[in-house]
Amino acid sequence: MVGLWSKARSAVLGRPSPPINTGDLAYRIVLKSEDIKDRELLHFMKKPRVCLWAGPDCHAIYYPLRNNTMANIVLLVPDDLPDDVTKMPGDLSEMKVIFEKWDPL
Repeated sequence: MVGLWSKARSAVLGRPSPPINTGDLAYRIVLKSEDIKDRELLHFMKKPRVCLWAGPDCHAIYYPLRNNTMANIVLLVPDDLPDDVTKMPGDLSEMKVIFEKWDPL
């Protein structure tokens, strides 16, 4: 298993290591270049690169996958989930409001 419940932390440390609350909430998306209609975004995806956008309280990271035919994008924002919730569907309208004044790409 990967992510929050990954066993890699415990394997690397050689002891049990429960998840660590970072205070961040992640919106994640994987895009296939064949599904992209926006020409500017498609042009951006053609060049292999890792990009990080950093801002107050939030940041976004972009990197290519599968020989540049796919891209992973992660947007991190302050965690506002209840303490007993570790995973739930994202609110697209909330995410758009948080990042509306960021780089339009």
